[in-house]
Amino acid sequence: WERESNILGVSLLDPTRQFFRTMSEHPYLYLEENLKKDSLEKISVDDITSFSLLSAAFQEQPMFKLFGTFLSAVINTHYKRTKTKEEYLIHTDHLDTPLHCIGTYNKARVRVKGNVGENTGFYMKCGKLSIVGNSSSFLGRHMGDGIIELHGDCANAVGEQMYGGEIIVYGNVFGQAGTNMIGGKLTVMKN
Repeated sequence: WERESNILGVSLLDPTRQFFRTMSEHPYLYLEENLKKDSLEKISVDDITSFSLLSAAFQEQPMFKLFGTFLSAVINTHYKRTKTKEEYLIHTDHLDTPLHCIGTYNKARVRVKGNVGENTGFYMKCGKLSIVGNSSSFLGRHMGDGIIELHGDCANAVGEQMYGGEIIVYGNVFGQAGTNMIGGKLTVMKN
């Protein structure tokens, strides 16, 4: 893992190890602050894609399912610094467990190939999150703006407490949709 991490031109290994050592219920703000200290300008959008593939090395870690929070912090910090128009590509199809919280506070254009866990698009601010796979519960929870497209099915509670933006589910929702929704638009193509 260490050799592959260094190939990226910046060591994301230390922040990754720190992430698993200091896991808390809401690690996002801690992560974003610590990532600001590292030089993410030296990595490319393709490097972040490669890093998502390398994440399988951490599958045995307790709380690995929350690694989506870490990927979100990396993407958001990189996007904030570079303002790239490129789409970030995250692979999850090679993982045994879907990652929760991918797209937390998202502002960029992100495509996910594979299934995602709970709270994908959590507090999404803007941008676009396109998922080619299925989603666990709480897709777009507390979403403020932007677009989420799910090219698959959602377990339950899509758009819960959503107050802006748009969610399009091209599959089915197996449970509630739009619970306590304040604003925004939610479309389910099947069911």
